[in-house]
Formats: sequence, C-alpha cells, structure tokens
Amino acid sequence: MAHFFRRRIRAATARKERIWPDGVIPYEISTNFSGNSTFRNSCSTPQRAMRHWENHTCISFIPRQSHHQHYIVFTVDKCGCCSYVGRKSDGPQAISIGKNCDKFGIVVHELGHVIGFWHEHTRLDRDQYVDIFYKNIQQGDRRSPCSEKKLNQGAVLAQDYNFEKLKADEVDSLGEHYDFASIMHYARDTFSRAIYLDTILPKGKFGRRPEIGQRVQLSSGDILQTKKLYKCAACGATLVGEFGELRLDGGISCQWRIIASFGESVVLNISTFSWPPPKRDCASERNNYLVVRDGHFAGSPILDKLCGGVVSRTIFSTGNRLFIQTQTSYPLYSIFAQYIGMRSTF
Repeated sequence: MAHFFRRRIRAATARKERIWPDGVIPYEISTNFSGNSTFRNSCSTPQRAMRHWENHTCISFIPRQSHHQHYIVFTVDKCGCCSYVGRKSDGPQAISIGKNCDKFGIVVHELGHVIGFWHEHTRLDRDQYVDIFYKNIQQGDRRSPCSEKKLNQGAVLAQDYNFEKLKADEVDSLGEHYDFASIMHYARDTFSRAIYLDTILPKGKFGRRPEIGQRVQLSSGDILQTKKLYKCAACGATLVGEFGELRLDGGISCQWRIIASFGESVVLNISTFSWPPPKRDCASERNNYLVVRDGHFAGSPILDKLCGGVVSRTIFSTGNRLFIQTQTSYPLYSIFAQYIGMRSTF
C-alpha cells in the first residue's frame, strides 16, 4: 500500500483541513501488521494507546466501515515508526508500527501525529527553549524513508530533516507554552550519530535541564492542546470499562462517551434527572435537554432525548458505544447515571 508521506515530524497543525471532523478517526488493520491476530484484544498495545487518547480527550477511534473515505491503516513499512500528520485529503493513510515500535508510549506518540501534532521541537519558538546540535545528527542517504529503492548494505538514512523548524502556516502552538514533558518531544539523543552524543538539549537558563523524550503517557500540555485543537466540550469524559457512572451537578453543557468491550452493548440507567418539565414538546426543545446517541459522536442516531420531568430511564446501545450530550441554561441541575457493558444479543 502506498499511503505514506515523508514526515518531518506538540506543535499542532495550522492547517484546518488536516483536523479529523468531530475528532472521529476510523482505523483498519493491514494484513502485514504483526499484531493483526490480537488487535481487537482490549489489552493489545494499539488498543491501549487509542484508549489512552480517548480517556483524556474527545478523540474517538472507531473500526473503519465501508462509507469511511478517510481512515488510518495500522501496518508495517520501511520507515519503521511513522505517520502522516493529521488527516490526508485523499483517502486512507498509514500508521507504521514496525520492529521495536510496538511499545505503548511509541504508539501513543505516533497516534499524536495522526491526530495532528508535529514534534514539539519543531515549533517556531523552539530556539528559546532548546539547542539543536546538527553535527551530532545521523547523516546518510537523503531519499524518502518510504522509498522503494533499497539502501546499500550498512547505509542509513539522513535524519536532519526531523529537526527542521516549521513555518507559520504549518504549525500553531494554540497559545500554549513550550512543553518539555510532551510525548511528542524528542529525547536528548534521538537520531544521534554516536552513543552519548546529544542532538537536542534544553537550554541551561532553566537551571536543572528538564527531562525530555518521555514515552510514558500524555502530558497535561498534550491533553490541553488536543482539547483546544478539537474544541472539546468544557466538561464530561470518555468512560471505558465494564461498568461505571457519570454524575454532574451544575449548569454546564457536557459530553460523555461510553465505550464497552468489542462485542458488548452499553446499558445506561439514568436514575436522577432533576430538570423541570419542558415548556414545549421535547422533540423540538433546543436549549435544555439530554440526548443519548447510538454511537461515538454527535452525528450518531438518537436513541432517546430527555427534557425534564423524568425520574429514570434505561437505554440500550446496539454497538459498544454511547454518546451523551447535555445542553442547558438552567443554573442548577443534577444528573446521575450508571452503565454496564453486556454481551450483545442483537
């Protein structure tokens, strides 16, 4: 498959056409992907990495269906660990999880590129925070990492392009400070031409030099910038697991995403809904409501809409996801609901 683009790869893309609509990213698995047989296992590395993004942001990863024209393909390519930044304009795109790339933090990092993030050190203001030592960067063949032409034995690819600073029309920091802790930041010796040589180093003016290059989890800056980039709701959460609850007190508009295991449906039991009865028919109410959708985003089919005066309600999904949205102008209200994932019988 020729879905790869040369990557210069948290500096967010400044090109709005690269943003995934509604934060929904369909995916499929290539037949050459080594983890294909266990991919649907919720404990597989790619699944855990996708859930990590979903748990902390409003991004949703869903299995690709026939009507999806834009989607990512988990595969293995010559480039090793690589991905296009943001959404391509012309169909499927690959995310390569090659040899030694199938580590949780690395997959989270590559998914960051899919979502729309460049490497943090490519920001326009990076020279205020880090020094780049080009003489220490791996030199070699300058062809594309995805070139079909084989390298000569023992030859390596030049990597200095990965340290280029981006242009203003390519990157947007969204008003956020430089994040040394970002999972999108390189380590000190990334693509070094020799052991113990630094290629990138935080400036000494910060006293003790900050650690960089962590591949453990999203930083608070990664999470905040993703929420800004995708205009996530001010409150709510993604709830993943066999059971759980959602609770809210106060007049705020929120969104929740509930994800059960593959093959399960979600059973939602709303036990508290303390809004006054609507002044009009609930179907036409636009200002004060709770809507439950059968799927992953605001465009999924409506299962139920509540507008007040309801004591309790039990709602069943047809798949393993529910999307819940509240919209209200009431200063005070209370919602409490519990959910459980059950083996689907549909």
